[in-house]
Amino acid sequence: TLIKALKKRKSLMNTTYKRAGKFHLVEFPSGSKTVEELEGYLDNLEYYEDFVPSVIITDYADKFQISGDYRRGVANIWERHKAIAQKRKAMVFTASQSNTSRTGKDVRQGSWAEAITKLDLIDIGFSINQKPEEKKKGFYRINILKQRHEDFDLRKEIIVLQSLKIGRPYIDSYSDWAGR
Repeated sequence: TLIKALKKRKSLMNTTYKRAGKFHLVEFPSGSKTVEELEGYLDNLEYYEDFVPSVIITDYADKFQISGDYRRGVANIWERHKAIAQKRKAMVFTASQSNTSRTGKDVRQGSWAEAITKLDLIDIGFSINQKPEEKKKGFYRINILKQRHEDFDLRKEIIVLQSLKIGRPYIDSYSDWAGR
């Protein structure tokens, strides 16, 4: 919740991350804002509070308000996210659904739901995969699906250990070859 996030942020700022800088959290109901309204909000933050974020995270792009044709609308939202990153010289993170949720298969480079243009627009893309037995054992796998400016291997993955029961989404990680 917003209250828990702000308390956690205050706790972190008072202990470990004193040099982390400003943090601003805002929550809008799903589908209630357009990307243009997000940009207006960012403009107001800069003008009224002199706050210019270097990292912007939206959860998630596909849930922004769409006008017109759904598929074109989704592609437009992703293009606008990229434009925000370029215009504001910020790192913009978002997430998306894949088309593999019903099949139980891992998310791969061609698994983008609704609009393959998402893959064309991003600079870096990751997938997070977790089978039921992996969830039970407390780990998930991350694969690089695209990296525009560096070489990468689609078969390489990172294994992340976690324990959500004790509030530890990350305990440790290691790199492994997929399919070993």
